[in-house]
Amino acid sequence: SAPTMSAFGVAASLIRRAASVVASTRRHRVHRHQSGRSAHGAPPTRTRPMRRRPLGWCVRAGASSYEPPPGGALDTHPLMSITTGGRFTVRDLDLVVDEVDIGGACGTIKLVRPKSEDDVLDVYVEIGREDADPYWAALWPSSVALARGVAGVVMDVEGEGMEQAMDGDRSASLAGLNVCDVGAGLGLAGLAAAKRGATSVSFYDREPLALQCCLLSAEANGLTVAVGRAGEGPARDVSYGDDDDGKAYGTACVAEVFDWNAVRADQRTFDLVLACDVLYEAHAVAPVAALIPKLTNASSPRGRWMLADPPDRAPKNRAAFLERVKLDHGMELVRERRETVTRAGSTDDVLVLDLRLR
Repeated sequence: SAPTMSAFGVAASLIRRAASVVASTRRHRVHRHQSGRSAHGAPPTRTRPMRRRPLGWCVRAGASSYEPPPGGALDTHPLMSITTGGRFTVRDLDLVVDEVDIGGACGTIKLVRPKSEDDVLDVYVEIGREDADPYWAALWPSSVALARGVAGVVMDVEGEGMEQAMDGDRSASLAGLNVCDVGAGLGLAGLAAAKRGATSVSFYDREPLALQCCLLSAEANGLTVAVGRAGEGPARDVSYGDDDDGKAYGTACVAEVFDWNAVRADQRTFDLVLACDVLYEAHAVAPVAALIPKLTNASSPRGRWMLADPPDRAPKNRAAFLERVKLDHGMELVRERRETVTRAGSTDDVLVLDLRLR
């Protein structure tokens, strides 16, 4: 039996050594672009660790190349200088801009994103974070469905939510509300809230690259980008622009790196919290549910969440979340509707859940 065990040991050693060589090769295959990239380092070359792509859909058609305006106001925004892995900002990636037709009160929203989530994956491999999720860089059906939900909801003084006709009025429904787009990714729903006239929109995500895309999109849509925590004293404006129609939007857009497993003690609360695709994993149910009292303005009868979730992806997780938030935090499901999203040759159904505090 000893020779047999030895053979197995040799085989295992060879496998481990091969895996080590592959990982090392991925980390060191880097090329440098000669164009004006930031000093944090050029983007890595195309590599792809073995990992399963989440089931779903993302926009591929109609995007055009995007370069942040040289010398633009966002150049001095502190969040734009936060690096991922101590090396990379979003300016180190090839960027594109999508024009996403939300319709109704929001019309078309410009969305700045990396050209490919594979490019983001390459960044993660280069900095040794092979298990990090790059798919925030794709636009998913849930984001479109949630943005459409924001475009069609009106919130009255009693906090009741009701759908209204898409009459193109950007200011009637969300004026006076402070909104949070948590786990924002590319921030499409938050951008929709801003175009609907919310007082402030805070983009929360743990990935600085995602938040930098949110701010670039806000600027591209002619929104005010501010420094500081919106709603807590005067925020310093960084940029204020006009959209293609020559109309400016006064919503203060801010972005903060946010870890829902380590919420700060002085965390501010919001009238409306937006979230999508946050219940894929069973282990996310408890921390997301725990955000209800931490992010929701309980002193206002308008305290509300809107959540988008694919109907068949993780129904048990969704059911567990709804039960937990009702029993533990008094957050009830007011309305559930199915939104059909068709884009880039694909059609998907998404559930949009409207919840409020009792």
